[in-house]
Amino acid sequence: MSQLSLQQERKLKRLAKTLESGDVGLLTVIEEAENALEAKLEALEAKFPTFRQPDDGKDGSDGLDGATGEAGTDGLDGKDGIDGKDGVNGLPGAKGERGLSGLSGLPGTDGKDGADGFIDVATVAYLEDKISNVEDEIEKQKKLLKPTFFGGVGGIKEIIAGANVTIDNSNAQYPVVSAAAGGGISDGDKGDITVTGTGATWTIDAGVVTAAKTSADVQTSLGKADSASQPGHTHTAANITDFASAVALTASVAANTAKISFDATSSTRLANTSGTNTGDNATNSQYSGLAASKQDTLVSATNIKTINGNSVLGSGDLIVGGSLTKGIAEVNFGTTEQGEAVVTVVAAAITATTYPVVTMYALSTADHDPDDYMAEGVTAYVTNVVAGVGFDIAAGCNDTTWGKYAVTFAY
Repeated sequence: MSQLSLQQERKLKRLAKTLESGDVGLLTVIEEAENALEAKLEALEAKFPTFRQPDDGKDGSDGLDGATGEAGTDGLDGKDGIDGKDGVNGLPGAKGERGLSGLSGLPGTDGKDGADGFIDVATVAYLEDKISNVEDEIEKQKKLLKPTFFGGVGGIKEIIAGANVTIDNSNAQYPVVSAAAGGGISDGDKGDITVTGTGATWTIDAGVVTAAKTSADVQTSLGKADSASQPGHTHTAANITDFASAVALTASVAANTAKISFDATSSTRLANTSGTNTGDNATNSQYSGLAASKQDTLVSATNIKTINGNSVLGSGDLIVGGSLTKGIAEVNFGTTEQGEAVVTVVAAAITATTYPVVTMYALSTADHDPDDYMAEGVTAYVTNVVAGVGFDIAAGCNDTTWGKYAVTFAY
C-alpha cells in the first residue's frame, strides 16, 4: 500500500472523528470547506507557478533513531472497523541500507477530539432487518408456548372427570380421557322399593301400598265388596246352568228338612238366597276393614317414586343406566391454509340435555403426525347440538393450518 499524504491523513482523521460522533452534517461542511480551499490553491498555482508546492523528493535513507519522546496522552479508543478481506501477499522488497538516525522531534500537541462517527444507511437497514427477524421469531415462540384450549376465549385451565370418566395425566401434553359404561341401580332399600340381585329384582315393601295409592277402579270394587246391601239379580231358568238339577236338589233338601238343623243366622242367609239378595257382607270378616286399607290410585312422582326422572308405572321394561357413545372424527382444514374447520357428527340418540365432550387426539392422520397438534395449537369444541340429529365439532388453531386432524367425542 502506498504511503498517505499529509492531506489524506488529515481527511482520514476527520472522517474517523465524524463517524465516531455520528454528525454527518459536520462531515459535509468540512468536505465542502476543503474542496473550496483546494480549488483556490489550484487557481493560485496556475496563476503563480512559483506558488506551486514542490513535488515530494525521493525518500532518504532512514535516520538514526531519535531519543524517546515524552509519552503523549492516550487518545479515545476508536470503534472497531469492519474487517477487510485479506490481500494477496506481495513479493519481498529489497533490503535498503540503514540510514543515519535522525534528531528526536519535540512531542506533538494532543489533537482535539474529533466528532463522533456515524453508521451508514445500509448498516442501519441491515440491523433493523435482523431485529425484525428476531421479533418475529419471539412472537412465533410465544404462539407455540400458548396453552391450547377449546370452549372459547380464556381457554380451559383444567379438565375435570365426570361420572364414569377417568383422566390419565401422566403425559401432561397428551392427557387420555376414558369413559366407562354407565352402571345400573345398586342393591338396597330405595324407599318404597327394595332392589336386590344386582339391580335385577325390585320388590315393593310391605304396607306401603295404601288406599290412597290404588286406582279408582280398585276403590270402586272395594267399596262394593264392603257394602252392607248388594244389588239384587233376577235370573230366568234359561240363564241358570243345571237349573233342573238345582230344582231337584231343592226338592230333596225340602224333603229332608227334618233331617237338617240350622241355627238362626244360617236360616236367615238361606232365606236370602231366594228373591233379592240383601247380603250381610259388612259383618263378614273377609271384607270388613278393606275400605281403610285399600290401595289408592298410583300417580307417578306423587305417591310412588320415579327413577332418574322416569316413571315406573305402565307396562314394558324400564331401562336403568346406560353407556357412553364415543368415537373419533376428523376435522379437515382443506388443502390451503385455513383458520378453522367444522365436522358434523350424526347422533340420533342426542337430546336437548345431552352435553357431548370433545378433545383433540394426537393421532397420526394422512396429513399430520402427533407433533403437529402442539406446533399448530389445534383445539376443538362442540356447537350446534340438535336433538335427534347430532352436533358439530368446530376446530381452530393459533394462526392457520391445513389437512386433517383427529378429535375424540363422547356423549
